[in-house]
Amino acid sequence: MPSYDQPGITTYRRTALALLVAAASLVLGAAGSPGAGIAGSSAAGSRPDLAVGALSAAQPAAGPAAGASGSEVTKTVKWRDSVGKSRVGSVTVSKTKQLSTREIVSISWHGFLPTEQPDGVESTHQAPQAPTRSAYPVVILECQGADPATVTPEDCPLPQRFLYSATTDALESKEVQASSPYDSRPFRDTSGKLLTAPGIYQPVPVPSDYSDANVIGTNWYATWTETDGSRTDAKFEVRSTKEAPQSLGCGDPTTRQHGACSIVVVPIRPMHCINATACLPPQETNAYSASYLQWQSASNWQNRVVFPVTFKPFPDVCDLDSRPAVPTQGSQLLDEAMLSWVPKFCGSSDLFKLSFTRTNDPAARAALTTGSSGTYQSNLAFTTKPVASTRDRPVVNAPVAVTGFVVAFAIDDKGYEEVDSMRLDARLLAKLVTESYYAPPVPYLSKNPSDLLHDPEFRQLNPEMVKSLDPLATIDNPILVQGNPDLVSEVTRYIASDPQATAWLDGKPDPWGMTVNPHYQGKQWPVPNDQFALRDPWTDKADTSQCTAKPVLEKQSQFVFDLLAATIALVDRQPQNFGVCKVSGQGGDVWSWAKPDRQPLGRRSLLAITDLAHAQQFQLPSAALQTQSGTFVSPTPTSLADAVKVATVDKRTQTILSDMDTTSKTAYPGMMAVYAAAPTKGLSDSDAASYAKMISWMATDGQIYGDAAGRLPAGYLSLPDSMRKQAVADAEHVSKQDGSVAPDANNPPPTTTPNGGSGAGPTSPSGSPPPPGSATGPGASPGSVPPALPNGAPAGSPAGTPAGGGAIPPGATPSSGAPSSTVPRTSTPTTGSDQPLAGETVHTVSESSSLAHNLLPILLVLTIGGLVVSPLLLLSGRVSALGGVREFARRRLTRGGRS
Repeated sequence: MPSYDQPGITTYRRTALALLVAAASLVLGAAGSPGAGIAGSSAAGSRPDLAVGALSAAQPAAGPAAGASGSEVTKTVKWRDSVGKSRVGSVTVSKTKQLSTREIVSISWHGFLPTEQPDGVESTHQAPQAPTRSAYPVVILECQGADPATVTPEDCPLPQRFLYSATTDALESKEVQASSPYDSRPFRDTSGKLLTAPGIYQPVPVPSDYSDANVIGTNWYATWTETDGSRTDAKFEVRSTKEAPQSLGCGDPTTRQHGACSIVVVPIRPMHCINATACLPPQETNAYSASYLQWQSASNWQNRVVFPVTFKPFPDVCDLDSRPAVPTQGSQLLDEAMLSWVPKFCGSSDLFKLSFTRTNDPAARAALTTGSSGTYQSNLAFTTKPVASTRDRPVVNAPVAVTGFVVAFAIDDKGYEEVDSMRLDARLLAKLVTESYYAPPVPYLSKNPSDLLHDPEFRQLNPEMVKSLDPLATIDNPILVQGNPDLVSEVTRYIASDPQATAWLDGKPDPWGMTVNPHYQGKQWPVPNDQFALRDPWTDKADTSQCTAKPVLEKQSQFVFDLLAATIALVDRQPQNFGVCKVSGQGGDVWSWAKPDRQPLGRRSLLAITDLAHAQQFQLPSAALQTQSGTFVSPTPTSLADAVKVATVDKRTQTILSDMDTTSKTAYPGMMAVYAAAPTKGLSDSDAASYAKMISWMATDGQIYGDAAGRLPAGYLSLPDSMRKQAVADAEHVSKQDGSVAPDANNPPPTTTPNGGSGAGPTSPSGSPPPPGSATGPGASPGSVPPALPNGAPAGSPAGTPAGGGAIPPGATPSSGAPSSTVPRTSTPTTGSDQPLAGETVHTVSESSSLAHNLLPILLVLTIGGLVVSPLLLLSGRVSALGGVREFARRRLTRGGRS
C-alpha cells in the first residue's frame, strides 16, 4: 500500500491536521460566518457541511464557469502617491473559499499603472521576470496569514528577497537603508523559525518544499497591466499544506498562523526615494528600477491588496472516521466529483464512510462480474460503458454524472497571451494519435507536415490562431493516457464516426497530401480502439547519442498513467516525452533519456487528451470539435445538455452514449455519462442499503453545483430529471435485492445498439510499466435512458424539459466557429444560450443554521477523540485508513502520475 504521508510532515502532524481541519470546519460552520451554514438536502437528510463558505440561500443548481464562485471578492486600494491618472485601484479574485489544493483562480484589476516595456523586448506581456525586466508589473503571491494589517514580506515564500532598491526607499527602516542592496530580507517558516541569509550575495534558504518551477505561478509570479491600467483573467495557482507544509502550511491549524493564508497582490509603483537621484526612471535603467524585484520594499508593500483564502476539507479528514469504509472503484472521469463527495460522506453521521479507488473502467467492470456468488472481487463499479447482467449477477447501471472527453491545451501566442480557442476535426485527431507527423529522419513521413501547427488542414480551420502564434512555434503530439479507460474508446469512436477520417486511416491522403503512418493503416490499428498505442519501431541507426537506442517516434511520444497527470502536465508546462539524452548518476557517466526542459511561461505549446472536469479545475481551454453537421462545438453545459437530448439509447441497460452521427448543430460529441453499476442480487443487507443510499444521494444531493464538500464541481452537467429518477429507481432495486436489471420491468427488448465496440489493444510504449487497470471487462452493449419524447427530452421529463436538467451555469460560453469553405464539411457557427432553457427545472439548495446547535457536541466528541487517538496513532507510526481512500487522496494530492 502506498504511503499517504507527505515528505516533511510527521505522522503525528498529519493526524493532528486531519483532526483539527474537521473540528475547525465544524466550528466555522456553526459560527455563522459569511457564506457558511447548513446544507439543505433531499433524499439523504440534512447534515452540517464539513467546510466553510456554503452556497447562498437561493443559488440555482448551476455550474459556475471555471474559476468563478460565490466567494468572489473585490477590494479597492487608494494609492499613496501622486503618480498616474487614477487615485484608486480595484482588484477582484474569482474565488477565495472552498479552494482545492492546486486550484487555479482568476485575478483582475483596474486603475493600475500600465506596465512599461524596455527597448528591445517584443511585448509588454513578456514575462516581467525575464532578464530584461519590464517596469511597473504586478506581483501576485501566496503568503502565510490572513490579517491584511499584519501580513509582511517575511510571510511570503518568494526567493527574490534581495533588498536591491529598497535601500533607497524613504519609507524603509533605517536598518534596511543602511544595508547592502545584496542583503536578503528574511523569511519565517510555518513553525515560526526565522530564516536568514548566510551572508551578502547569499539568498535566504527557503524550505525545501518551496519551488517556483511550476510558475503559473506557484506561490508567486509577476505579470503585466494593459495600457488602460486594467487586466482581466490573470491566472494564479494556490497551494496548500499538502504541497508546501513548511513554506505555507495553508489549511494546517498546527502552524504559527493556524493554517491561515492569503493571496496578496502587490502593484509595483514608483518608490519614495531618499533623494532625487536614488531612483532613476525605468527608461534609464533596464535592471531594477520599478521592476518586480521591488515587491517587498515598503513603498510597494503599503499598496498590497490581501485576500484571505480557505480550503476544502482534505480527503484525510476521513481518517477521523472509525467506521469501516464502503468501497467503490472505477472511472477516472469521476475523480473531481469524488474529491468533493468522499469528505462529505465521511463527515456525515447519516451517511457513511466511503472510499474510492480510481481504476480504468474495464478493470472496474471485470471486478464486478469476476467470481461467483459471495466471492466477487467488487460490489460496485463506476463506469461509462454499461455492465452486462448475468444469470447469477443481475446488475443495474445507475447514472451519477455527465461530463466528457476534451482536447485541452496550453498555448501562448507571440504577444505572450494565452490562446483560448481552437478547432479540431476527427481527421486531425486521427493524425495526432497515430504518430503521423514528420519526425526526422523517419523516411516514409518526410512528405508530411512537421507538426499540427504546420498542417494545412489545421491552419485552414484556425486562421486567426495561426496568425497570432510565433512563426517558429510548433504544436507537438498530445499527451495521452496509457491503458484502456473508456475515454480512449470514446475518442477513437469519434474518429471512427467521420468517413473522411476513416478513409485517411485506410490510406487515402488528405486534400493536402498527408498520409497516415503506415504502422497504423487499416486493420493494424482499427477504430474504435481501447488504447492509444506506439506502433512505429523505426530507429535511427545513425544516431550517435550515448543513450540506449530507441524508436524515433517513441522519443517524441507523451504518455502518462492517468488523466489527472495529463492535465497537470499542461499546468506545469512540462512535456512528457523522454527524448533528451542526459547524463545521470553520481559519477556523471550514466546516460539516460529524460524529459525536455519545462516550457517557459509565454512560450507554452502543449495539448492533452483528458476529461472536462480536470480541465475545468485548472481553467484549461478545450478545443471545439467538429460535428456531423459541420459546426464546431465546445464543451459547455449547454452543449452537454444538448448531447444528452440526442444521445443513443439502449433499453437493456438504461445507459446512453454520445450520438456521433447526430445532425444536431449544438451537441458536444465528446459527452460521456458515468454510471454506478451495482448488483440487485447477492449483496448483504448492509451492503445493499449502503450502495442504494450512495446512488440515491449522488443522483440528488450530489447534483447541486457548488464549492463545498458534497457539491458538484465545474466540469459536470447536473443530471437531468429523467436520469435522476432512473438512478433513484435503480437504487431502490439495489436496496431490495429483487433481481431487477432495469428500473422499468415492462421495457421492451432492445432494438439496435449504438455504433461502438473496440478493437484490439496494442501494446503500451516500449520501456513503460504496464498501465494500471489493464484488465479487460466483459463485453457489454452500450445502453440508454428512457425512451425519448418527441421534443428530444428523455421520458420522465416534463414536456418541454431539456435533457440538461438544472440551469445552465452562469458565465458558460456558447460554442462558436467561423465558416470554412474548402474542408470537406461546411463549418458554421454554433449558437446557444447560457440561460435556463424553456421548461427547464432549476434545482436549488437553501443554506441555514437551523442545526448549528448540534455542532458543539460533535466538535467536543471529535476533539476528545482526537486527544485519545492521536497519541495512539503516533505510537503506531502511521495513520489508519483503508487503501481506497488513501490511494485516491495520495494520487490526487500529489497531482500527477508519471513524473
